[in-house]
Amino acid sequence: MSYKKYLRLNHSSFKHLTESLDIIEKESNENFSSKHTGELLIIEILNLFHSTFEANKHSFLTEIFFKNQKALRLTYDHQEYIFNQIDEIIRDRAPVNRTRQIQIVNLYRNIVSDLYDPYLSIIVACLKLKEATFNNFVETNLSTTEFQKFEYAKSRLQGTKMFAGYHSLIRNAVSHTGTHSISYDTQGVTFKKIKRSSNPEVTAVLQLTNEELLSNLRSMIDFITAVNASINIFGLDAKEFILENREIGESFISEFATTELCQAWREDANKQYLKIWSNASLSESAKHDYFAEQFTKGCVDRELKAKKLSFRKKDKIVLIEVPSKRVDMNNKGEVIYRIIELIKYCLVAEPLFHFQYESYVSFETEEMMADTLQVQIEGKYLKDHALLKSNMYNLLDEGQFFKNKILLNLSIDFKGLQEIESRSLTSKKLTKQKGRN
Repeated sequence: MSYKKYLRLNHSSFKHLTESLDIIEKESNENFSSKHTGELLIIEILNLFHSTFEANKHSFLTEIFFKNQKALRLTYDHQEYIFNQIDEIIRDRAPVNRTRQIQIVNLYRNIVSDLYDPYLSIIVACLKLKEATFNNFVETNLSTTEFQKFEYAKSRLQGTKMFAGYHSLIRNAVSHTGTHSISYDTQGVTFKKIKRSSNPEVTAVLQLTNEELLSNLRSMIDFITAVNASINIFGLDAKEFILENREIGESFISEFATTELCQAWREDANKQYLKIWSNASLSESAKHDYFAEQFTKGCVDRELKAKKLSFRKKDKIVLIEVPSKRVDMNNKGEVIYRIIELIKYCLVAEPLFHFQYESYVSFETEEMMADTLQVQIEGKYLKDHALLKSNMYNLLDEGQFFKNKILLNLSIDFKGLQEIESRSLTSKKLTKQKGRN
């Protein structure tokens, strides 16, 4: 039976998921030590995912599932290298010699340090969320060692087979190969835990045959492969739920959307919008009213308050009037933040009106004795942002900004922003992108 049997949320769409599920199954079985082992692990991991999802759907998806995926992407190059090395060992049927033993031991260390640790994080995060002790994924991923994660998860998953093959003693011994921690013979490898002091002593010993060592290594690969498969299966299963929930969908887009994906979404939307714009039975006024209503909904969804939408057809400009907001004009940070807010109105309008308009202006309602801000941005720059070819700081560089209808000279310290980003574990890439088409 195919991986369709693992779907629980999306029973109506088996057909269009079949091809994707078949690819997941094929790639997974290439890495599992056995198909049976893989299926048992997938069942256990998916059970954990679903129980956590039911406990708190929003937090599981936005704070664990999406964040973990982003962290795991950082391991993919390491994973490909390690898996290729293991494939080479498995294909080589020659007797295991000292060089091969050393290679297997070092691969074990690489698996634990490069892969096992971040893959344990999603298991631990799920358990913490169910126990109401979860704070955020960065903390779960980086605040403890892989051994502490292993101990935490194992204590709560009684009888689990997930963590077969993991031995902290091997990890520690391999990290100190020059201090009597490892010894080799033709039949296998001996790992020792050494208590460091003025009178050091061996406090634990683990002896593994060559076959047992390779088996432990493959068991950890089974776990990593099963987590990958389970993430992909659950992601497909929850696809409709994610897209039907605006806040969760926007979180997904923020974390994972690519230019290609955004382009596909835009093309789909264009097909629907063009049906309205090209409908000869509708008056121009009716068409504009329809899209004005869509614009209002988009603003409400994003908690943006708009007052009036008007159009300068001859100049192909959309005019967006918004309530004024008191800003300290001497505080550059406040001014920039307010301008970014005004840009967001233009970003909502551009996908709806680009069929007939080329430029977008958002401006604050004029008030007596109060300064107001205005923004004008060309549609082509807003489109680049929508397709992830640029970011907000590009728009700050490309737009025109006014105070009381007088051009405002706005300079951004991009170098300073880059330094801030380089120190952050969670920020998205915001600094100005160079060399865009």
